[in-house]
Amino acid sequence: MRAPLLNVLPRSLWNYNPDNTDQEGDNWNGENFSWFSQRRAMPKFPLDHEQTSLHLDGGSRILDAVIRPYPAKVAGIPLEFNYEMMNGEMSFSWMIPQGTEHDHLRAHETEIFFPSLLVSGRKLLLEARVDMSQYKCDDESELVKKLQVLTEERYAYTYDERRQTLFVIPKDTSAGIKHNIRVRVWPPIKPVFSLNDFWSDFGVWISVVGSALVAILVAFVISIVSVWMGYD
Repeated sequence: MRAPLLNVLPRSLWNYNPDNTDQEGDNWNGENFSWFSQRRAMPKFPLDHEQTSLHLDGGSRILDAVIRPYPAKVAGIPLEFNYEMMNGEMSFSWMIPQGTEHDHLRAHETEIFFPSLLVSGRKLLLEARVDMSQYKCDDESELVKKLQVLTEERYAYTYDERRQTLFVIPKDTSAGIKHNIRVRVWPPIKPVFSLNDFWSDFGVWISVVGSALVAILVAFVISIVSVWMGYD
């Protein structure tokens, strides 16, 4: 899912297998990608279709990976978009078009779908992405306040949780200007899973093989020294 995301391309995930189980997956080719499982579904009688209903996602699974923020309407040209599901943070940049294209830009409000699944019970924060190394502050709290001031100088924004939409209006809509924002929630979401790294995957095997090689090398050196000393 990251490939189209990093290239700012639209994408859809359709994998619906009501026979999916947590133990057997999709029962096909060892895959386990279905976002729905009948085993997790609730009886029909308590279900309703309100967007704020707790039962709306009944039977769902892997929603932390499937339901992601994305720019829905952009008042300009999208340049870069990224989302990290491990902390619920997204970044997005776009440019106000130039020349005749700028003349056809009738609105300056950008709309970003930001799911209530991430925001519920948390505070949504929008920050301008700027190089803060150019600002000298005595402590981190001053740096945070400076970033808030810079953000307020550049953007006005509001979040409608019912519509799951973040509305962003740049205060500078000059042709050719680039906008760069970061959107996150506080407190951060808990990581969905622990990411593996090289050492967690192969550390044990490297240690075993390394120990064996060291033992062989020591035995070889001892044998050479024994021959040289005339003990053989």
